Amino acid sequence: MTIIHIIQVPIPYPVKWVNCYYFEDSIPTLIDTGLNLPECYESLVEGIRNSGGAASGLRRVVATHGHMDHAGLAGKLRDLSGAEILVHADDQTKLLTDKETIESKIAAFDRILLETGCPEEKRAEALEPLSERFSTFMSHAAECVPLNGGESIQFDDFNLRVLHTPGHSPGSTCLLNEANGDLFSGDSLIDELYVDPSSSMEPLSTHLASLDMLVHLPVRRVYPGHGSSYANFKNRIKRIRQYHDRRTAKVKEILQNSEAPQSPYAIASRLFGVEQGIDLLWAVSSVRFHLERLESIGEAVRISAGNSAYNYVPAVANS
Repeated sequence: MTIIHIIQVPIPYPVKWVNCYYFEDSIPTLIDTGLNLPECYESLVEGIRNSGGAASGLRRVVATHGHMDHAGLAGKLRDLSGAEILVHADDQTKLLTDKETIESKIAAFDRILLETGCPEEKRAEALEPLSERFSTFMSHAAECVPLNGGESIQFDDFNLRVLHTPGHSPGSTCLLNEANGDLFSGDSLIDELYVDPSSSMEPLSTHLASLDMLVHLPVRRVYPGHGSSYANFKNRIKRIRQYHDRRTAKVKEILQNSEAPQSPYAIASRLFGVEQGIDLLWAVSSVRFHLERLESIGEAVRISAGNSAYNYVPAVANS
């Protein structure tokens, strides 16, 4: 009989912890891992032990996506147990920590900040902690089993269907127990999105499309990557869409009330205040996503600002 244990692993983020799900099964399996930090590792190992298992006995580690708080310990757990790591193909490179990959990621983030109009000193401040985070919070995991969506992960008593739900990251997935409607959602059902400079997708429109797909599924209860489980699945999706609609409206209002073209950085400064460090990267990315949405529906126009940057104007001002 398969027994599912929820292990809350503390992380130094505002959400406080990440939910890791240990499946006590003939094929012991873990969904999500926490960061590659000693306190996370110790908490996870203890949680598995208290659930009647052992980290060394894991045979599968499934990452709902490649962000560090969900996959950071995957490589370390594989080295300990020999478990195979399953992650969507579009997020595989996020589990790499070699010098060349990290340098490539930082350069890509710098291009994003440059394009969104960030001043040079702000860009440097935002990028400075990234190298240490990439090399410290993530354990290297070069050999993974790539998922594409549609696969069935088998357990003793049920199967979990892999659903590709890009948006929060290109390779975000949910895992659905089609027999009872339990959905392990990772971060696919949270409000905020994060920039992925390695991907050409537009995160917000892609995220909303994933929500449109999920809302029609026979979900009974959601087991998220952060926070408590819940049953009001369709209401949660409705609230997420309303959240993004409100932010899109705020970005549009700033754009319409501005006499000059506005960069994502300028709009982010007015919407969130002057953010610093990694928070700046989140702020300008969020504004950029909503500007892309306005552009896609014909309510904003992107214009060149020179020096590789770009600004936006309301569509009516360009007609």
